[in-house]
Amino acid sequence: MLIFELLQVAVGRRERLSMTPSASEWQHLHQLSEQQSLQGICYEAVKRLPKDQWPDEQNMIDWIWESQRIAERNVLLSERSAQIYEHLTQEGFDVCILKGQGNALLYGELSSLRQAGDIDIWTLPHDNPTHQPKRRVVEFVRRLFPNAFLRFHHIEYPMFDDVEAEIHFSPVYLNNPFLNRKLNAWYEKQREEQMHHKVEMGGKQVAVPTLQFNALYQLLHIYKHIFEEGIGLRQMMDYYFVLEGLNAADYGELRQIISTLRIEPLAGAVMYVMHEVFGVREDELFCSPRRKEGLSLLSEIMQAGNFGHFDTRYDKENPSRQASIHRYWRKTRRNIIFACYYPHEGLWEPLFRFYHFFWRLFNLWKI
Repeated sequence: MLIFELLQVAVGRRERLSMTPSASEWQHLHQLSEQQSLQGICYEAVKRLPKDQWPDEQNMIDWIWESQRIAERNVLLSERSAQIYEHLTQEGFDVCILKGQGNALLYGELSSLRQAGDIDIWTLPHDNPTHQPKRRVVEFVRRLFPNAFLRFHHIEYPMFDDVEAEIHFSPVYLNNPFLNRKLNAWYEKQREEQMHHKVEMGGKQVAVPTLQFNALYQLLHIYKHIFEEGIGLRQMMDYYFVLEGLNAADYGELRQIISTLRIEPLAGAVMYVMHEVFGVREDELFCSPRRKEGLSLLSEIMQAGNFGHFDTRYDKENPSRQASIHRYWRKTRRNIIFACYYPHEGLWEPLFRFYHFFWRLFNLWKI
């Protein structure tokens, strides 16, 4: 697909497209870049093409305007990330900024063109972080924002009017409780290093995850969104830059934890996407691509768009009870299909949703 070739130009794995797109094809590429939240990256790719392959002037103007808007948003997100990091640290918490602006730093000269989302903050009490950390964080947030929406692994933290922020009790969770226990044990081993791995962001020193941590964490982030609202090429590009930063010495430990958490099918699917979309050679991957799982994942990515926002299969706007029930059963059916590829997560998903309902209803987070 031309959109894949354009992304390969952006990351330096290709110098030109295999064909010169027509005006209508450029319009389609622009639409795809919008659906996948990659307008800025695709604009940079267009600039790198030979001029005989450039789009028409109006298309270029649209991309230039969007890229400027994205760059300005990135400046704001970096400032807000630094501010919320400093605020929570002063309140007595250990803090690590997940994904977002930390990912942007991996993009090198493309960093200002990564389309920013919200701010996710892994937050634990500095004093005795293993003693009821979830309860202590929730009670702190609810003192400031009594109506903050709570989910199993995060709570809203509406500190800013112009940027959404979420405090995470853990970076990501698994539906399977037995595997999730192993994941939490890995988090505990990693906690100290991640909370003190600092980089410059927004003019301040801020903790972000290490590449080795992101190699698993962002893989699991993709995993969760496959079963939730959907996943897009922007998240795959994030993982591409994580993969680019790893070296062969990191592969053994990564493969070991992937095996422990039983996510080999997911890793193989993501490696297939890395190969097909970004042109990564198989000898550069940390495990072999899985074609069947990869084709399914890539089909979902292209149909659903960024976080599933462009998925026409699901009516996400209708608030009626009947529509909600219909969405519940449709999501259950969809995730049972995904369970054919990822049984350890998919078969537990309906049970976890049932448990999560009562977890919130009866405030089980206080236990």
